[in-house]
Amino acid sequence: MSQRFISNVALAIAGAVVVVSTQAFASQTAGWVTFGVSLGALALLAMANRDGTGDRMRGFSTPGLRCSHYGRRSPPWCTAAQP
Repeated sequence: MSQRFISNVALAIAGAVVVVSTQAFASQTAGWVTFGVSLGALALLAMANRDGTGDRMRGFSTPGLRCSHYGRRSPPWCTAAQP
């Protein structure tokens, strides 16, 4: 199984836990459950972005916003960032 499939299933189960807790528990308890699930989702996101190659920025920046691969025809947001 792929890592993406496993992380999607884990997020779906966590979402189901949040939905059930909002119906089964008091609002304060459901809020804490939602907070815990959100921390778990952040940890899952951090683990999914680590690939072990040493490239720290892989997965944290959108490839469409990078300016280095446009060459001479760079979009407006790249020209403002260049010295």
